[in-house]
Amino acid sequence: MKTAKFQYKCRLCGKIEENPCTSEELAHLALISIVLKKEFLIPKVGTIPHIIEIHVCDDGSCGVSDLIGYKIYDE
Repeated sequence: MKTAKFQYKCRLCGKIEENPCTSEELAHLALISIVLKKEFLIPKVGTIPHIIEIHVCDDGSCGVSDLIGYKIYDE
């Protein structure tokens, strides 16, 4: 079974973090919905990703993380 995790990259420190996983199909639909700004298309199951997030860097600084896509994992 394949799952997907959305990835965010901090503009300040460059760290990439992932959110909890979802199915590949739901991740694809959610990503298209976000890019097209059609919130009604976003699946109502699981974590709804955002285009930007606040990120606390390892040194305590605070940056902004951008949604860069999702990565597929075999689980």
